[in-house]
Amino acid sequence: MTNAAIDTGILFATDLAGLSRFYVEALRIDEDEVVEEDGHVGFDLGDIYLGFDQSDGSHQHPGAVSFWVRVDDLDETYERCLTLGATSLIEPVERPWGDRLAAVHDPEGNVLGFSLRQDESRAASSE
Repeated sequence: MTNAAIDTGILFATDLAGLSRFYVEALRIDEDEVVEEDGHVGFDLGDIYLGFDQSDGSHQHPGAVSFWVRVDDLDETYERCLTLGATSLIEPVERPWGDRLAAVHDPEGNVLGFSLRQDESRAASSE
């Protein structure tokens, strides 16, 4: 067994301000929690730090990353992303194992996916 765990994710952006703003708005991150430095923007997302670095053009674009997050309201988050300029990749769908999934291409072509466990959704709606 390993004690390794993902701690940080970095997305490279040709439009640093635009891409970081998309994620802050799409994931409803409190502006006070956003770190901005020269060529870098980031925030904590649960136990993982998600950062955005200005690309110098040496990184693959678009679609360099596939990034998936668990959300409380999949349909609302998916629609919000489309409103913010994302394009649909997977419309919200229920999978045979019980999760609902959806995915978009962010403004730079990376895949941003969403998952919602049906048992969590049912428990929240029954409260």
